[in-house]
Amino acid sequence: MEKENKYHKGLAVASWVYFILFELVLLLNLGMNVIDKHQFLHFNFPIGGVMLVLAIYYTVKIKSLK
Repeated sequence: MEKENKYHKGLAVASWVYFILFELVLLLNLGMNVIDKHQFLHFNFPIGGVMLVLAIYYTVKIKSLK
């Protein structure tokens, strides 16, 4: 049980870090035209959405295990 809790905690942290670093930083870059907007919208938003859902799921799972 303890090992599983650490596993879920690690996945939750990794998901939140990915979402914050990649999505929010790239979102800021959109305004500065640093990256191709078409490629950004089609590639990063779906992945960011999945990571956000995973982050919320694992965070809730950690809270329910305690």
